[in-house]
Amino acid sequence: MIDTVLGELLMKAIELLGDIDDQHRLMAQVPEDLPIGPVRVIVLVPEEDEAGAEWPRGAAREWTEELTDSRQDIYTLDDGQPINAAIDSDLERQGWLKLSEESPQEGLGQ
Repeated sequence: MIDTVLGELLMKAIELLGDIDDQHRLMAQVPEDLPIGPVRVIVLVPEEDEAGAEWPRGAAREWTEELTDSRQDIYTLDDGQPINAAIDSDLERQGWLKLSEESPQEGLGQ
């Protein structure tokens, strides 16, 4: 506790932890020995560090530049096979799945 003078009124400062709910009400548990009545409340809200707010914007900017670079387009739709087909063919090979000949893409990976 810290004694402080505010105007002509002597006040004690007590640090408490509280929560602000979705209706913007402050909830805090105070010691039982405090008298009932009005109090003055100072709310300290943590600030983001300097990089906290800027980091996502910078990362998004860097990745946007990277992903729009046509030199990154090294694969086409003809490369490899769809992931569902790869999973289904692995399951069939292991005996867990029998693909019908009419619709070879039907299976657990769909």
